Amino acid sequence: MVKKIFILGNGTDWNEKCLQKMISNQNIYFINKRVPVDGNIKNKLARIYFSYKINNKIDMPFKILWYRNIKKFIKKNTNSEDKIVVLIYDHNVFGGEISFLNYLRKNFKDIKLSYIFTNIVKYTSAMEKNYVKNLNIWYDAVFAFDPKDAQKYNFAYSPLIYDADPNYQKEKVENKDNLVFYVGQAKDRLESILECFKKLKKLGIKTDFHIVNVKKEEMKYVNEIVYNKFITYQDAINSIQNATCLIDIIQKDSTGLTIKTCEAICYDKKLITTNKHIADYPFYDPKYIRIIESADNIDEEFFYQNKDVHFSKESKRYFSAECFLERLEKELKK
Repeated sequence: MVKKIFILGNGTDWNEKCLQKMISNQNIYFINKRVPVDGNIKNKLARIYFSYKINNKIDMPFKILWYRNIKKFIKKNTNSEDKIVVLIYDHNVFGGEISFLNYLRKNFKDIKLSYIFTNIVKYTSAMEKNYVKNLNIWYDAVFAFDPKDAQKYNFAYSPLIYDADPNYQKEKVENKDNLVFYVGQAKDRLESILECFKKLKKLGIKTDFHIVNVKKEEMKYVNEIVYNKFITYQDAINSIQNATCLIDIIQKDSTGLTIKTCEAICYDKKLITTNKHIADYPFYDPKYIRIIESADNIDEEFFYQNKDVHFSKESKRYFSAECFLERLEKELKK
């Protein structure tokens, strides 16, 4: 008997890059579309058909026509003896469709279903579409990104699944000069991000900052910070690999480990973070990770001491697909 895992992603390029090692497994299959159908026309129709605004007023009929694509894909890659697990990421439109989940259970004996968050529940599709309270009923395992959310909603906890690019060779791309990289949305943290930039500039540390969703009147240092320009996650990885330090200003309600923490650990980079909870994790090392309350806590010494950054294999494994699959197996056995 072989276990086959099918992942319905959230449609982002970073989702695919994070799972690169995981989906290289011959028994793991990945469909990285928020609306998992083939063809541009079908995709546009499906987006309309599964629109929350429409379905909030009327439950659209004949959704089974869209579900069949997934059934065919699973059947094509399995036989009757295989154990089947389906992982659905938050923001995939099928994740909140109980009719879809029932359809899978009807067509595949003993199938297991799991839901994965990549943000605090407050800012997720499950919250927006009001099905958070149903997840423990609908799914066999639900993984929260944030430990507080896991406790609040009685979900299992898992950090983001993250493995470094297998082709990465640190010695070939490492920048010997101090260079701090940041990319992310402004959200509720723009002021803090700009204060950090200002402090780094004062210390003479090179920066590479990219901030999106910023109003024109809120932009500062416009000749030194890149605003509102999309970069692919591959471009972000290239910049991460070339940097010596990453900066992580978390959302005010969050206690979870952001993707910037994963990147710093897996690519052996220093990290400046406002997440005080990071000190509770086994990979925390004050030589490489500086916890700050404000930009005033950033000092020159952190950049010039312990420049040869090496996190242990076990630290990197904490975020790995291998470790997640162990967590998944444990939860599904409950």
